Amino acid sequence: MKKKLFITLLCFAACLTVLAGCSFFGPQFSDLPNKEKTNEQKITEIYAGYVANAEEAGSVPLSYEEWLKTIKGDKGDQGEQGIRGENGKDGKDGADGKNGTVWFTGNGEPQVSYAAEGDLYLDTDTSDVYKYLDCEWVKIANISGLQGPQGEQGPQGEQGIQGEKGDKGDKGDAGKDAEVTAVYHTVKFDTAGSGEIPDVTVKHGEKVPVPQNPVKIEKKFIGWYVGEEKWSFIGYVVTENITLTAKWIDATATSGLQYSLNDGEYTVTGYTGTDADVYITSTYNDHPVTGIATSAFESCANLKSINIGNSVKSIGNFSFYNCANLSSVAIGSGLKSIGQGAFNLCRNLTSIIIPDGVTDIGNFAFEYCTGLQRVTIGNDVTSIGYGAFFSCSSLTSVTIGNGVTSIGNSAFEYCSILTSITYNGTKAQWQAVSKGSNWNYIVPSNCTVHCSDGDVAI
Repeated sequence: MKKKLFITLLCFAACLTVLAGCSFFGPQFSDLPNKEKTNEQKITEIYAGYVANAEEAGSVPLSYEEWLKTIKGDKGDQGEQGIRGENGKDGKDGADGKNGTVWFTGNGEPQVSYAAEGDLYLDTDTSDVYKYLDCEWVKIANISGLQGPQGEQGPQGEQGIQGEKGDKGDKGDAGKDAEVTAVYHTVKFDTAGSGEIPDVTVKHGEKVPVPQNPVKIEKKFIGWYVGEEKWSFIGYVVTENITLTAKWIDATATSGLQYSLNDGEYTVTGYTGTDADVYITSTYNDHPVTGIATSAFESCANLKSINIGNSVKSIGNFSFYNCANLSSVAIGSGLKSIGQGAFNLCRNLTSIIIPDGVTDIGNFAFEYCTGLQRVTIGNDVTSIGYGAFFSCSSLTSVTIGNGVTSIGNSAFEYCSILTSITYNGTKAQWQAVSKGSNWNYIVPSNCTVHCSDGDVAI
């Protein structure tokens, strides 16, 4: 407590010394006249003296900020307002004002290139007003007045002098001929025992559409004839009713067929030839040809048509598997069975006739024949195998003989556009046919079975 009082009295004495202008703290603080020192310098010198004396006395000096608080007096009252000073001198003249908007006039759109921003232009032809903005003229208004009422019609002028005679006009188009009724002719096709081809009607002077070539077992088709003359579908036109007759020659076994002989009968085991149309005749080297072996033609890419002689009794498993370009199959009357997968993946095949005499169609025999559209199954077939026509997605119509007693699982599964099945028996016989699971899965619900005594839903 005594120490604090001592420090306070010491600070008070120091302040008095400054105010009196004495040199209480020694000559080192009076090197400059007091009038040349600022108040801040004076206070700093006083604080330095205070620190020196405090340390000499063995005391801890206060910080500069704390020390200032001990010597700072209370805020004084506000002084009286001083006398108002004299008025200042006049300021400089202001800058000149901007030029006013300039109006231009003319006929048509403005062409003035020396206009200033904001200038205006009047088109005296249309009364359109333009303003010069961002270095281009912009149409902003039209000041034309409303249209006045129409004036009265003036008196008719005198008739002018007649002009000179004009040039002669061009010659007009010729008149149209009287309409002539078109003449049509009927063209018939005689296949000479190879099924029927519908007649066609052809306009006089036009060409006959080319029909599909007919097929005949162990015969080779050589063209359509009128009498002894071969018909040209490219060069000939129809001028009267005609009948085109198919002409045939006996087929010979195609070169490149490979055979094996067992018990006096030949079986075709393979093909190394290049002909696209292959004929398997009933005899070879004076022995009957009775079978086609397993995979004999498998994946034969160049094969387009196969003609199977009447002596062949069996087509082995996968005989024509994946013959992707095979489009025509003719089966002789002696065939009894079609093996498993025999024509599987023959995607170009469009129709197949399985003749009477065949009793069995193997499992998956025509699976994935996606181009197959029409199937005819003879009356001697008793069994249609598992998946026989699975995923024949283009199949639209099937004829089934009345000898069928069973249709295997998935036989027509995924035949998604099949709409017509013709069954050569009665409705009761159809109902009696054993049908495996999913035999008609994905077949449309509107597919109808046409029986000899009426229709039934599938």
